[in-house]
Amino acid sequence: MAFSFSTNDLSEFFIRELVNELNRLGNNSQGNEEVINDVLNNKIPAVMEIGKQITAINEGFRQGKNLFNPTLITTRKYVSQTNGTLITLAGFNATDFIPVQAGSKYFASVSASDLNSPIAYYDENKSFLIGVGAPSGSNNKNVILTAPAGAAFVRLSVKDAQLDNFMIIKSTFYEVFEPFIKKITKQGLDFIPAELTKTKNLFNKAAITAGKYVGYDSGALGTSAGYNASEFMVVKPNTLYTLLKSTGNFEQLAFYDINQKYISGLSTPTQTFTIPANAYFVRLSVKDAQLDNYMLAEGTATEYEPYGAFVPQSTLPKLPYAAVNKSKNLFDENSITTGKYVGYNSGSLGSAATYNASDFIPVKPNTLYTILKSAGNFEQLAYYDSAKAYVSGIATPTQTITTPANAYFIRLTVRDVQPDNFMFAEGTVTEYEPYGLFVPKTVIPPLAYTTKEEVFKSATRTLHVGKSGYTYSTVKSALDTIVDTSQWTDVFIHEGVYEEKNLTLPKKVRLRGVGNVWIKGENPDNATDTDITPNSTLNVVYEFELYDLKITAKNLRYAIHSEGNGVYKDIDHYLFNCHVEHYGNESAKVWRTNNPNSGMSANTVWNYPHAYGYGSASGLKLLADNCIFKSDTEAGWHVHNREKFAKPNVNILRNCTLSGKYSMMIESLGSGTKDKVILEDNCQLNGVIYCKDAPWIPTEIEYQYANHVEVDIGGACNPVPIDLTGIRGKALRVDAVNMDYSSFSISGTAADAILGTITKKDGSGGNQAFIYGSLDISGIQVSLTSNVTVNNTLGRRLGNCSTTNKTLVVSLTSNNSKTFTITFNKDYTNLSNAAILNEINTVLGTSAIASEYNPAIDYVPSITNWYRFYKNSSTVGIRKGMAVVLDNAFDQIKRMQNSNVISDFIGIAVEDINPSEYGKIQVAGYFRREGISFGNKFTVNDGQLVTGTTNVVAVGVLNNYIGFNLK
Repeated sequence: MAFSFSTNDLSEFFIRELVNELNRLGNNSQGNEEVINDVLNNKIPAVMEIGKQITAINEGFRQGKNLFNPTLITTRKYVSQTNGTLITLAGFNATDFIPVQAGSKYFASVSASDLNSPIAYYDENKSFLIGVGAPSGSNNKNVILTAPAGAAFVRLSVKDAQLDNFMIIKSTFYEVFEPFIKKITKQGLDFIPAELTKTKNLFNKAAITAGKYVGYDSGALGTSAGYNASEFMVVKPNTLYTLLKSTGNFEQLAFYDINQKYISGLSTPTQTFTIPANAYFVRLSVKDAQLDNYMLAEGTATEYEPYGAFVPQSTLPKLPYAAVNKSKNLFDENSITTGKYVGYNSGSLGSAATYNASDFIPVKPNTLYTILKSAGNFEQLAYYDSAKAYVSGIATPTQTITTPANAYFIRLTVRDVQPDNFMFAEGTVTEYEPYGLFVPKTVIPPLAYTTKEEVFKSATRTLHVGKSGYTYSTVKSALDTIVDTSQWTDVFIHEGVYEEKNLTLPKKVRLRGVGNVWIKGENPDNATDTDITPNSTLNVVYEFELYDLKITAKNLRYAIHSEGNGVYKDIDHYLFNCHVEHYGNESAKVWRTNNPNSGMSANTVWNYPHAYGYGSASGLKLLADNCIFKSDTEAGWHVHNREKFAKPNVNILRNCTLSGKYSMMIESLGSGTKDKVILEDNCQLNGVIYCKDAPWIPTEIEYQYANHVEVDIGGACNPVPIDLTGIRGKALRVDAVNMDYSSFSISGTAADAILGTITKKDGSGGNQAFIYGSLDISGIQVSLTSNVTVNNTLGRRLGNCSTTNKTLVVSLTSNNSKTFTITFNKDYTNLSNAAILNEINTVLGTSAIASEYNPAIDYVPSITNWYRFYKNSSTVGIRKGMAVVLDNAFDQIKRMQNSNVISDFIGIAVEDINPSEYGKIQVAGYFRREGISFGNKFTVNDGQLVTGTTNVVAVGVLNNYIGFNLK
């Protein structure tokens, strides 16, 4: 959690910016000059809201999983696997010493290139222990590392292109990337600039309920124009308080106990009054004309103070000079121009490998400066005037130089071996300092914070809902009072059944159940389509949190409907210990069938009653922890993305149970990002995972790609079938027919038009070679209403080739190589895929065959306990769908034979695996195979699954699926 401040109508204040920068850096001392300049320019607020900041201080930062801090790298270095030292090499970066535990496993991942750089381990004294070369495996973007005995630290080598998405976490399986987040405890918060002092005023005019007054005789709110009801304000029992106002009378108020139950009130309060012995909250009635100068304060007060907190001005003027130190070093190695030198006789840049030109560095005329370096010579430099026009230069400078009278800028030449310890500083210096800024912890006074109880009361607005004795008797009545959504509101719902539906959460609301709380949304069986289809028990759009609630629906759309149409980006949704269930709409269908004179058809009843129906957005993150999602007739949990996301949508389901006709329904609709559903901590799935892609929303040609599986399923859970028949994308594929051909080469002017980026698989050991393209040729209509035709067929992608012919050159290589050229020489725009494939196959003859191919059929989720990588150690290829056994080693496999016993069976290949190559084996679960019926039994013949009743390794468990190793 990072610090957050509200400006209270002040447009600039330095504390937010400084703290944001410190949040980014963690405990690192170097900062960002632009942020510090704000400090130096004294951009200081007079008043700020304290609530969220106190919450952040009380809770501290969340410790992220990612152990890699990108601000602590050593640039242009990689880690030697031989002795653990750092070696200079452009394009690489050495991590800091990252703590590890000996014997523990760590998951390292990158998004760019591969993890093919050296690693070194060190003991507790940071002495070199052992080195490791480039990680091996078939997918070097994701690697599991094991810290050796005696290891306490590791250093890794990270390429420039990998810095933004490099991650190392303590884990034994794949996890989605998360940025580095440094944990700072309350005791470590000694770098916050200056102490905040709360004002005496407890009345927050930003948290009023307009058009309402507080009933002194009931504590309930009444309606009256020109009046405003305050929020619940924390007070101390048996304590004197003072009211101040600029006009009018003091209006009625009410006192409440610790649970915000009404105790008593005052119809015409005086300026000072004493809180009852059992009162912990008060609510006030304030007229419109009084809002700007109204005050409630503990004790005796005579002068108005605004609500909030302030930084005492007397402590701030010294802050920039005491708390922010700027390094003497003026040379910023991150601003160099590589491969260039500065011409001393012209000031212009020339090209030379291993040289680097600095940026323009401000200097003072007629002033002594020092250059420090760790290697090599001092290289040529040039001076410039205030307009950055060339003045003069030095071919071979000495360690100290004096700037000319009219020089205001300098540029330096630095060799590749010098940047890490190069320094340019005013005056005489002898010791190197890194470029940047730092905030010494010792010079800044700590920021005071309050007790947890006080933090909780001040950090959020708190409402209580209960069946009797509480301010609100329904959830809706409490939600309707939330107007100010700049701060979080906690709504405590006390034990009971609340028969409510179509509730809508405002922004930043936490619903918290106290005891057994059931929000029961239900329509009668004779409800109309208008009652059912658009309405759910609970509707959420913005960031929200739900705790300890049972939320159900019957004869409604969903129990929880989370839908913002992709508008609300980069927000978080949290559900903890919630039971979300849809009982279905079948009783409405039955009623209509039994009452034909009603005029309502059973066929129009909403037919997709998911328990949790969810439309995601770019950058949206959902965490559901210890929750149950259940639907009697549809999906327990359902998500669809939207078109053209900038960031992936990430969903983490932790220790959840998902049940229904479908445990999950996942719809990929054209986000263009690698969205995630991650199952953690023993999630239990009861029902098929169903994936579909309708409607495919984007109409732009760059979003018409063939693989429509955009949401990857990762983590670990019990095996269930995955149904991908709802995914419709198609690519052009070409398979070698003759085993003599081991490889493909595709070229020609038609290749880019109808294939795009090519995926290639060579043949070996009897496995046939094939290629397929990245472009969609399915011909589906797209847009939100699926009625727009785009260039997503072979014909429309080829277009009119009558004037300018296009060619597709297919080369099959092996001992018997052949090349085929398909010439497209007419208008193909309206021709079917079948007709064009026929032209292609006529030329290919019996050597290869072109076809439509749906990449989704070969999708393998990133679920770690369903699959494992093994090496085909035999001389014979293993084809997708074959059964395999171990072959003399724990990580080597071969085709299973009918002579093997059942206990030898390891699993089923989910891809073709050539000899000596690694491939993925499904070790348990459900494998899709067309034509399977329930009860079919399968034995093995040379790897192939064939029907039989002896040595049965797999059984048909439902149509088109076989099950195996189900324990």
